[in-house]
Amino acid sequence: RLTSYRRLAKMTEIKEVADFRSELTDRFGAIPEEAANLLMKIILKLLSQKAYVKRLDLRDQQLLLHFDEPSYLNNLSGIINLVAANRNRFELTPEHVLKVRLAKQSITGHIVKAKNILKEIIQRVNG
Repeated sequence: RLTSYRRLAKMTEIKEVADFRSELTDRFGAIPEEAANLLMKIILKLLSQKAYVKRLDLRDQQLLLHFDEPSYLNNLSGIINLVAANRNRFELTPEHVLKVRLAKQSITGHIVKAKNILKEIIQRVNG
């Protein structure tokens, strides 16, 4: 069991997490929601790193993405374009925090939404 935890801690790519999930499913059957959420949180961490987000907070119906300042400044145009395209949902603060209003839904729904927003940020800042 400890080997699995160490393996999770060393994952750097989303494919590794997906492969690990497949292994768990093959070995134990359907995984509990708590385990699925843990794997999704690891994916969020990996995506956050690729999007230059140093901290991610999910509170009530709001997602807060705190950007690493030097990387944020280098990728500002992509982030501004994202905010401009979604003014009713996104707000960018002077403290380098992207605030996203989320629809009322389950925590799992919010986690999935956060994943999709991070993927969009990655596309905009790297594309």
